[in-house]
Amino acid sequence: MTNYHDQVPFTIDATFSDAVFAENPEPRCPCILLLDTSGSMSGEPIAQLNNGLLQTFKSELMADEMALKRIELAVVTFGPVEVISEFQSADTFNPPTLKANHDTPIG
Repeated sequence: MTNYHDQVPFTIDATFSDAVFAENPEPRCPCILLLDTSGSMSGEPIAQLNNGLLQTFKSELMADEMALKRIELAVVTFGPVEVISEFQSADTFNPPTLKANHDTPIG
């Protein structure tokens, strides 16, 4: 019998061409944004999360030249687990608009 709260394994395949590294030889720093989109986030909480991603996180990221060269971003949500965006360079990151749904599987 499977426990409802057991972790569901998933993988993210990130492939980069040699040309990407030739243009930007900076070391990479993978960053996964793990975001709650369960039902308990409906209303104001999900609106604040979306605003924080678009206004604060994106603008701070774009203002940091070192981060733009080094950070590779992926977005994963839980409630349930879903890969929203695969790894991509910070300069091409466009925050998704998230919606709260499903049950709250934590707490």
